Amino acid sequence: MSGIKDKRKFSENQRVANFPYSIEVDAWKVYWDSLLCKKEYIGENDCVIECCENLINNSVIEGFWSRNIPKTIRSNESFIELACGSGSVIRRIYSYACSIEQGALIVAADISLKALMFAKHKFPMVKYVVFDLNNIPIKNETFDYVTSQFGIEYGGEKSIINSLKLVNMGGIFAGIFHVSGGAIEEECLSNQESINNLLESNIFEFARTAISRKISYLKGECNRECLRKAHDQFLSSYRTIEEAIAGRQAIGANPPADKHIYDAVSQIINIYNNLSKFGNLNNILKVISFIEKQFISYMARMSSMVQSSLGDSTINDIKNFMDCQGFEYEIDKIYLSENDHKPFALTLVANRINKYK
Repeated sequence: MSGIKDKRKFSENQRVANFPYSIEVDAWKVYWDSLLCKKEYIGENDCVIECCENLINNSVIEGFWSRNIPKTIRSNESFIELACGSGSVIRRIYSYACSIEQGALIVAADISLKALMFAKHKFPMVKYVVFDLNNIPIKNETFDYVTSQFGIEYGGEKSIINSLKLVNMGGIFAGIFHVSGGAIEEECLSNQESINNLLESNIFEFARTAISRKISYLKGECNRECLRKAHDQFLSSYRTIEEAIAGRQAIGANPPADKHIYDAVSQIINIYNNLSKFGNLNNILKVISFIEKQFISYMARMSSMVQSSLGDSTINDIKNFMDCQGFEYEIDKIYLSENDHKPFALTLVANRINKYK
């Protein structure tokens, strides 16, 4: 594994040097934490919110990787998926590569330790490394195949350029990116609006207060009037959310976030109406806080997906870099169907044929 200077072992408490902690990064950490630990608070009926799954998993994506995953990875060759998350591309090399010879180096990298833990559980045969794409602990021109799916653009233009630098002479980069003005960006913006309405309703705070008051009332520690005020506030916020969802449906808007919102508030109502089934107050409040945290992180993830979408200026900068670095490349905007007016994603396939032009 010459070239990888720092292969870290997994540790729950590990913090990676130069990790760019931000709202968006923390939001994705919450997401991976949730996938690993979702049964801790709420069992099988979890509230882990997926991101644009109906758009990200489709036949167009499968077609791209079936064409661009090498059919054979030879014993002296190396392959890396950057910003791998749960291993979207790694999964596909085991689907589309007819032969992975013994000795071939297969690596997955991500800034999130929890994401790699999740991927390692599914693909234990792969080598994993944690790093920030803006501070890569790997020598340039190390890998024969460098790949990413909806990942490296989150670190900005520098992350994309650093990723291209990893490609060996004669090597290939293949990636799929969020694109400005695309279908995913549009869905993220509509989801943001729905979640913002949810958070502005204060339903989580009202739920905590109403549940606490109801338990106190049942114990004889709170009078009926005290309970009624909290109860009315809670139900009023619930009705506000229901009306907002109905209003969006009436005009033909149906953001995917609305289903998550409806399921979550229905679950909270169920808890309120059946307190005895959900344990003591502390456990119930943990459930409410868990659900609230999911939506706060979901909001930030939507924001990060919008901000990472590549516009013309960034695309031109990347083209200029590749022109100077001896790449032959093909960039395309792809669509989910012939009838779509907005692109679904941007694809880049680049072959490094010369040291410099």
